[in-house]
Amino acid sequence: MTELRRVPRYMPQIEVAVASLHPWPENYQTHPETQITELVKSLELGQYKNLVAWRGAGVDDIPVGHYYILAGHGLVDAARLAGFTHIVAQDWSALSLDEARALLIADNETARMAQPDAARLLAIVAQVRAAGHDAPGVTPERLAEIAALARQADLSQVNFPEYDEHIADDIQKCQCPTCGHEHAAKK
Repeated sequence: MTELRRVPRYMPQIEVAVASLHPWPENYQTHPETQITELVKSLELGQYKNLVAWRGAGVDDIPVGHYYILAGHGLVDAARLAGFTHIVAQDWSALSLDEARALLIADNETARMAQPDAARLLAIVAQVRAAGHDAPGVTPERLAEIAALARQADLSQVNFPEYDEHIADDIQKCQCPTCGHEHAAKK
């Protein structure tokens, strides 16, 4: 395995033609249409991040001035859909091929590890909407999921009484005389 070298935290930002950005040949993520639609909203509001471009050796040659997308494939799809001709990206061309692959994996997989605080997210979405702004990515379906998570979180804070093995002392098994199904009933 190639040892990965430390790279500077800041990489230069460049303005690139959307047409010059190519999907990473080994990209394993797909972006559903609903996500692309939400990303278009973010782009139109000027709210986007994490577009990382790379131009290095070891992958199919591409023309001068063209880049591979390491992070932000869905964003580039949204830019194309919205008719953007140019977009700002971070130029991480200083990475080796192995480092570029590691960045692709890290960008995709570390995001999956996040766990939302649903109640806090609902409060932030409410504040944003109250101020008259859209909250791209928070579709009605996603809002319902978040609300359900918040309700579950509220239940996890309830102190339920503890029971021991004697809880079943006043329960008996009964059998239905018609079908033979067994069920529990209080004595």
